Amino acid sequence: MLYTEFKLFLIRRQCLLTSYIFDTITGYKDRVQIDIPIDIGDRVLPLEVYICRIKDIKEKMKEFKHLNEYVKNSNTKHYKLSEKQQENKNNLMIMTEHDEVANNLISEEIGEALLRLGQTGLLHEIHITDLNLYNNYPLFLRATIEIPSDENDKKGFDNVANLIILILYLVDKVSDIRHSPTVLIKCQKSRKKLK
Repeated sequence: MLYTEFKLFLIRRQCLLTSYIFDTITGYKDRVQIDIPIDIGDRVLPLEVYICRIKDIKEKMKEFKHLNEYVKNSNTKHYKLSEKQQENKNNLMIMTEHDEVANNLISEEIGEALLRLGQTGLLHEIHITDLNLYNNYPLFLRATIEIPSDENDKKGFDNVANLIILILYLVDKVSDIRHSPTVLIKCQKSRKKLK
């Protein structure tokens, strides 16, 4: 990890019209965006992982048009939603290029944390990419987390802290990923096709 940048996006509390009408209608909330370039040395690691809330998936696929070409809903050993859990649209959907990638990245501990923390709706997205969408680093993670607006919401702030710890743990997991030769060839082919 080279650095971690935290950007705060806060609702405008100084304007009553904006905070009570516009932000309420649009659903705008306080949030933090975490940007982390991932240092993998001189290795080349084709990797596209996208995790977001179920309710946001259609909007995000429009925003990031390339995702339709690269990722699919992953069949992950350690992250399975029951039918009842799928009804909660705050739960997360994990999309990767190949199931092997998801299984290497989502350990049992990470899967349990995503199940527990995902249902809170605080984690909006985690995007790990090698496609230089955000900058020129060979591998980059961007995450967006909603910040509770009630300063007395101790559990909400604990959940945010746990999400940040989870994101940092994911960075360590990403730096350890080694694709099998088959998956590496598939990932490289998909990049050549879209260039």
